[in-house]
Amino acid sequence: MYLASALWVPAGEEGTPGGPGDAFYWFVTLVPILACYLVANFLAFTQIFRSRDKASLVLWFAIVSLWLGVVGYDHHRAFRNVDAKYSFATVHDSGA
Repeated sequence: MYLASALWVPAGEEGTPGGPGDAFYWFVTLVPILACYLVANFLAFTQIFRSRDKASLVLWFAIVSLWLGVVGYDHHRAFRNVDAKYSFATVHDSGA
């Protein structure tokens, strides 16, 4: 969450575009971390599934639910609805 919070829209800057390096930061920093946790969770699930331990399976699903909540919260905070005034495709009236 700490690393992802660098991409969240600051208060008062809603509607502004993000920085040009945001996508690179997300891809180089955050995707590998999420991929490592995804692999670890999958390996844990396979071990739990093989052991048929229901208490561990319930705990695993609880942890996955928390992860989905964290990722959802991050996407909510990082979503940018860029105002049309920042778009080069917007037709501006020249006053003529």
